[in-house]
Amino acid sequence: MKNWLAIISGIAVLGAAASASAQLNVLHLEDQNSQAYTEYSYDLTATQSETYLTFFFRQDPAYWGFDNVQFTDSSANNLVVNGGFETGDHTGWMLVGQQGLTAAGTVRSSGYATPYANHPEEGSYYWNDGAVGGVDGIAQTIATTIGDHYTLSFWLSNDGGNFNSFDAFAGGAVRTYDGNIITYDGQQITGGGDVTVPEPASLALVGIGVAGFLARRRK
Repeated sequence: MKNWLAIISGIAVLGAAASASAQLNVLHLEDQNSQAYTEYSYDLTATQSETYLTFFFRQDPAYWGFDNVQFTDSSANNLVVNGGFETGDHTGWMLVGQQGLTAAGTVRSSGYATPYANHPEEGSYYWNDGAVGGVDGIAQTIATTIGDHYTLSFWLSNDGGNFNSFDAFAGGAVRTYDGNIITYDGQQITGGGDVTVPEPASLALVGIGVAGFLARRRK
């Protein structure tokens, strides 16, 4: 049963007119308490013909759960391939981030015996990520029409480890994250952009024109 927690309207712009490789940090979470699956949703306007959706996770020493990713157009068509990971693997997604991290992310049907990130939000599979000492995750490129409006949504759970972070980016690819080289399926990006984690006072919703998101939690 879904329980509505908060409704705050939000509008963001993907990319920037001056830079085809700009990233919009749609959501940055850091050192968050544990939480059951919660849905985050953002209204976006495309300024590029190809939009990267990139999701980074870090969790020392616990795990994140991530499921049911959607990127819908004005006709409510979901443009994400395998957004619920129901293929049982990461088909449709690129593996991204820093290489060689302990407890790197993977698709699972069930997780370890942790409080919240041990099961899918719905269906049989989900992304389970406990990357230690850096960030890794998944990305997908979506063909977008400049000026058209889209909605990005996903479900996220968190075991609340001693240090944890989550980032959702839309726009160009991420070349470096806090000075660390990021690879997409093992390859460095030509172009892309460099990302520095925001200071705590400005962590949430960087780049959002009107601060806000739609959050609801599955009980």
